[in-house]
Amino acid sequence: MQAPELMRRHAPKALIIAAAVAVLLPLAATPGILFTLDGVMRGSSQGLQETYYGFTATTWGAILSWKLANTLLVEAVGIKAAQYLMLFGILLLSGISMYRLSGMFTSSETARLYASLLYMLNPFTYIRLLVGHWYILAAYAALPMAVRSFHELLLGRRRKAYELAIVMSIVAISSHILLTALIILTITALLNIKRLIIRETACTVIRALVLFLLLNAYWLVPALTEEPGKNIISQISGADIVNFSPRVEAFNPLITIASMHGFWRGGYLYTKDLLPWWWVLFLIILFLFLLGLTVALRRAEQRPLALSFMAVWVTGLLLAAGAAGPASPAFEYLFQKFQVFRGMRDTHKFVAMLALAYSCLGALGVGEVEKARKTAARLLLLIPLLYSLAFFTGFAGQLVPTDYPEDWYRVNELLTSDGDDFSVLFFPWHSHMDLSWIENRDRRILNPAKAFFQKPVISASLLEVPGKLIQVDTPVQRYILSLLEHNESITNFGELVSVLGVKYVLLTKEADYEAYGFLFNQSDLKLVKETEHFYVFRNLRYLPELYSTPSAACAANQEELIELSRRVELGERVVLSEKCGYAGSGGVRYRKLSPVWYRIEAYPGYVVLAKEYSPHWRLSDRAPLEAYGAVNAWRVERHGWFDLRYERFYSTYLPSYFVSLTAILFVLLRLLPAKA
Repeated sequence: MQAPELMRRHAPKALIIAAAVAVLLPLAATPGILFTLDGVMRGSSQGLQETYYGFTATTWGAILSWKLANTLLVEAVGIKAAQYLMLFGILLLSGISMYRLSGMFTSSETARLYASLLYMLNPFTYIRLLVGHWYILAAYAALPMAVRSFHELLLGRRRKAYELAIVMSIVAISSHILLTALIILTITALLNIKRLIIRETACTVIRALVLFLLLNAYWLVPALTEEPGKNIISQISGADIVNFSPRVEAFNPLITIASMHGFWRGGYLYTKDLLPWWWVLFLIILFLFLLGLTVALRRAEQRPLALSFMAVWVTGLLLAAGAAGPASPAFEYLFQKFQVFRGMRDTHKFVAMLALAYSCLGALGVGEVEKARKTAARLLLLIPLLYSLAFFTGFAGQLVPTDYPEDWYRVNELLTSDGDDFSVLFFPWHSHMDLSWIENRDRRILNPAKAFFQKPVISASLLEVPGKLIQVDTPVQRYILSLLEHNESITNFGELVSVLGVKYVLLTKEADYEAYGFLFNQSDLKLVKETEHFYVFRNLRYLPELYSTPSAACAANQEELIELSRRVELGERVVLSEKCGYAGSGGVRYRKLSPVWYRIEAYPGYVVLAKEYSPHWRLSDRAPLEAYGAVNAWRVERHGWFDLRYERFYSTYLPSYFVSLTAILFVLLRLLPAKA
């Protein structure tokens, strides 16, 4: 192949790469790492371990894969390089996957490049990158590949079943985009029903579905077998669709959504805030979309495609508007009736459907313009770039790389130098807070403690939205929140949190830290270090993660527990809400074989595991009692060696991991001959 021809063929991909690099250059020019509202890159593996072993409430979606990829990337190249590689990969995959999809219905390189740039750079991807929803965008980037694979599958290409299953498994990183993809594929299937009912095609679709289920067993099985009310989605209420409804940014809710704006939280600068005539650019995008629709409807072979993307656009518009749109009653019904829709309380995520439709049908529109005016068609490539101009200015200066303050590293060294197994309690009790050392325009970010410190951290899962506090409902979260509510009457806070295995309490000098002055008045907390950003307290009443007590006492609520702690040593008497009684004296020795398996030698008494209460912890197949309203305890009536295991990991998680790994190997082996 001659050099000019080679350059012509690869020029669109080179321009996509150049656009992605242009987005990153203003950020990479400043030293430091990126902090966002909901995304803090992890140097600690705590989040990965909690998800892998099943300690946290289950979520719909392949988030474990995302956390594993994050951890491996950080270990390989460091946090800073990992962030930029991830951002570059998301932008590049978005552009290339749309380039491939648009090639199904137009041969114009200009048109395909327009579709790629618009899908990669638009207000939806802009705000999601800015607030740290990178896992959503990773799934979004793979969405066009899933659509392409499904269309090719409908054309009778049986091997596409494997490709579709793999790509949909990438889409499943975000349950939000997975639901979006399923809606899109359902619309496509209904409008191609004649092809779908062909036996061979139907069998291929079923094969793809079965493969997808097997590949994703590692998160589907835990999610489907979780106890009712225990997963995160079940904790979302009807009020959330109001709190997270689209924010009107342009004229009215529908125009806001149609222009791909409408993220629920305000205070961000968009291109529309930099260019007063931004709406002209949107009208051109809309015109090209409608022109492409008209062109496709006139061609019999493209008519189903046109109807599919038009239906995707309309459905996406109505769903994204949510409670603020004309289909509010229907959306509220879906929200209340189907659990999968509850995860879409932030309905702006459905804008992904609009971006897909604008890109695909817009490409046909650009192709039609190119037939009349080639130069004009090439000028249209400026439209997505101008419509997302803020991308190339460091997100309008809102995202500024920085680094953790030096004393964060010193505090981490202090904690890691302590060889005991313990947890760290982190205050203030907010899941998001404004941090003074953040250089962003908006200093509010996800609490970075769990991501940064190498020791296990107990911090708030408390989402604060106007007029409401949303507390993730777990025993430990309830326990700490209750202690904070009664802090004025507590002088033995260290003893009360010792039952959670807390050895250190960190108070960072941010947000409302002055409200935690009660920590200085505790008889069992010692201030061992003060830095520019921290007060570090050591718990003088620290208890190890596994200990024994000779007897038990009863406390029906938190007030009774606090009162009881003034009269008895909590480390010497486990506090239960039921089944109390003296059991004799004793002790415990143990070997920690893994985070989910202990081998212990216990004497008559009570054994306490200072981990969040779960009925899945079993001591010789016996379920635990709830101790202190937050952790696990067992009554032991004889001396002996016992196995203490988190049985849900062995009965549910481990088998599902085996199924998924087996499915991955099977798919890879099936694909290898095709590459040979």
